[in-house]
Amino acid sequence: MGVLRFSGLSGIAAVALGFSAVLLSIASSPWFNWTENALSDLGVGGSGLIFNTGLIASGVLLIFFFLGLLKLSGGCWAWKLGSYMFLADAISLVGVGVFNESFGRVHLYFSLVFFILMPLSLIMLGLSLWSRGIRGLSLFTLFSALVTPTVWLMPWRGAAIPEALSTLATAVWMINISLKMLRSETMDRPASCPSGRVSHP
Repeated sequence: MGVLRFSGLSGIAAVALGFSAVLLSIASSPWFNWTENALSDLGVGGSGLIFNTGLIASGVLLIFFFLGLLKLSGGCWAWKLGSYMFLADAISLVGVGVFNESFGRVHLYFSLVFFILMPLSLIMLGLSLWSRGIRGLSLFTLFSALVTPTVWLMPWRGAAIPEALSTLATAVWMINISLKMLRSETMDRPASCPSGRVSHP
């Protein structure tokens, strides 16, 4: 199995595992309220094992997904930068699972890094796609990135809904890219990338 196919499978598995862990945790937590709680509240108490293990495993799978992103760089520095930002985001997700809310500020810092790097990495990837002439996927990527700041600017009482919506937007983007990896598609076009060089992965 090649790197792209392995990374594509990892991306889809990360989405499936992560959302399954969250939904199972919610199902086992009758106290959870979408408008009052944060998803991280599920990381302590009876649902903690399922929730935290799911986040950690998803983060590890996202690291494997990153390898595929890097393979699709086409020599573009913007795509590489966005890919490494995505890697840092994956590591921060592992941190969210390892250091649950009982760790106080440590958990908060990992959560902030996760939700900040999520849209920033997509913005860099989207700009790289635009410069390479892949306009449709570029706009889709940039739209996915803008979902996060948009939902967080709304006056929610709890954090669960904006957390879920921003993560869902990125997950949809990931599935799209994962399917391209499974088909071994490249991101190359005749247009030059920001580095002035286009190479095949």
